[in-house]
Amino acid sequence: GVGPWGLERRTTYGFVRATRTDPFSGEVARAPADLTHTLTSIVERPFRGGWRAGIALRWATGRPFTAVEGATFDPGAQRWQPTWGTPMGERFPDFRRLDLSLSRLMPLG
Repeated sequence: GVGPWGLERRTTYGFVRATRTDPFSGEVARAPADLTHTLTSIVERPFRGGWRAGIALRWATGRPFTAVEGATFDPGAQRWQPTWGTPMGERFPDFRRLDLSLSRLMPLG
């Protein structure tokens, strides 16, 4: 909506709880796309001459991943074999981003 000083604002929120069967363990676990909470808030202000200034704040919970808890060397294969933790049992840190924008609409023709 349009607020004081001609500011245009919008906010979106998403909630997703996604699971799947882990292909390696066969256990039901979080899906890689399980970004449980996402929030985007945008404020823009139009100016004369087609100019616009804006600010956008984005936040989301971290993406899940399966941690490697250790490894043992397999001499026959000549490589390390990982020991996996709980499927999708860990999360990366939350995602946060702040964007500033300045743009000008210039009609062609």
